Amino acid sequence: VRSVQGTVTDAAGNPVPGAVVHLKNTKTLQIRSFIAKEDGSYAFHGLSTNVDFELRAEHDGAASDVRTLSVFDSRNKAVINLRLKKK
Repeated sequence: VRSVQGTVTDAAGNPVPGAVVHLKNTKTLQIRSFIAKEDGSYAFHGLSTNVDFELRAEHDGAASDVRTLSVFDSRNKAVINLRLKKK
């Protein structure tokens, strides 16, 4: 198993507490959500190593690009930071 963590920031690089981070299992299409903490951090644990996951953050009408945690990424603790952009 592995985990992914990171920080959600706005366009200026400031942390965004309360941003919703979605983690999508590309095999089952199951989505887990995490509300970013006061410092903008998020974390998902207990992830399968043989599935790709897509990460995306949203807050107040802004959203990040979709980032992928690939099966080829062998890190047990991946760090993927998400930056929000206005729509």
